[in-house]
Amino acid sequence: MAFLFLIRASKEMKFGEVTTAGFFFDLRKILIIYYLPIFLIILEREQSFLIDTIIEKYYIPPLIFSVHKQNNNLVRVCIDGKQRLIAIKKFMNNEIAHINPRTGVKTFYKLPSDDCNQFLDDYNRLKFDYSELECVEYYDLTLEEEHEIFKRIQLGRKLTIAEKLQTITTPMADFIYELISLYPEICSMMSHSKSRPFRLFAHVIFLLENEPTKFWISQVIINEYINQSQPIIFRNDFKQSYIKLFNKFTNLIELNENSDLLDKITPTEFIFICWLLKKYNSFTEDEYSYWIDKMKRHTRKKFNHDIRLTPRVYNTLRKFILNINYKNGEDCKHEEDVDDE
Repeated sequence: MAFLFLIRASKEMKFGEVTTAGFFFDLRKILIIYYLPIFLIILEREQSFLIDTIIEKYYIPPLIFSVHKQNNNLVRVCIDGKQRLIAIKKFMNNEIAHINPRTGVKTFYKLPSDDCNQFLDDYNRLKFDYSELECVEYYDLTLEEEHEIFKRIQLGRKLTIAEKLQTITTPMADFIYELISLYPEICSMMSHSKSRPFRLFAHVIFLLENEPTKFWISQVIINEYINQSQPIIFRNDFKQSYIKLFNKFTNLIELNENSDLLDKITPTEFIFICWLLKKYNSFTEDEYSYWIDKMKRHTRKKFNHDIRLTPRVYNTLRKFILNINYKNGEDCKHEEDVDDE
C-alpha cells in the first residue's frame, strides 16, 4: 500500500493519504487494523451512502489512527473512521452494494450478486480502488491519550450512550479497557449482538460487586459506577479476581470450541455466566459446562429466546444461580416457575 507520510518523531503524528484498495489489503491481513472497543451499528443503506461519498468525490474527514508496535508488527487502532473502513471492506467483499441516491439502482463492486446483475466495470472499479483517503497517525500514545483525542474529535457532536462510555477515563474505565485488551476471544463473542464489550464488562463488574436482589440497573447507574474517581481498591485482590474469572471464561471457550455451548450467547447470558463462574469458583470445567448449558436451556425455554436484561429475566437467572446445589450435585427444580416479580 502507498502511504505518503511525512515521518515525524515519536508521540507526534504523520499526515498522509492511502488508497481504498490499500486499506482493503490491510483489513484483509487482519494484523494491521484493530478497532477501539466501540462499534457504531449503522444500517446497510447508510454504509452504501458512505461508498457513494467516495465515488462522488465528496469531502471525507481524515481517518485517525493510534500506532503501536506489537510482536514486531505495527498495529493501528482506529480512533475515528471505523465505519468508513467497515463500509469499504464490505463493499469490496461484495457484502453491500453502492445505491445511487437519485435512482436507487444497486451496483456491486465486482461479481454479480444473486439479487443484482449490475456491478462496476473495470474502469470504475480501478477508479474506486485508487480513491485517496486522508489519514493521520499518532505514535506511542497511551490509552488515556487515545481517549482524549476521541473526546476532542466528538466535541460539538451528539454522542451515543456507548460513545459516552468510551470518553470516561477513570481508574475503573481504565481497568475495563485493560480487560478488553487482555481477552480478545471474549470480545469477539460479543460481536454476535449489538452490545459493546465495554458496556458488558461494565455490567459484569457492577453486578458482581453489588449482587442486587432486585433489578435496578440502568445505563445512568452504570455510568455513575464507572465514573467513580477513586482508585480500584475495593479489595486487595480486585483486579486479580476478575483476571482469574475471565481466564476461566477463556478456558471454557477453548474447551468448547467444537460445541455450541458458548456460541451466540446473548449479552444477558454472558453476564450471568460470569456470575456463575465467580460464585462457584471451585467448580470443575465439566461442572461449569453442565450448569451453563442447563441455564441457557431453562432461560430460552421460559422466555422463548427473548433474553433481554429485563426485571423478569434478571430475577429468573439470579434465582437459578443461587439455587444451584453444587455441594452434593443434586439437581435443582429450575424447571418450575419462579416468582419473577
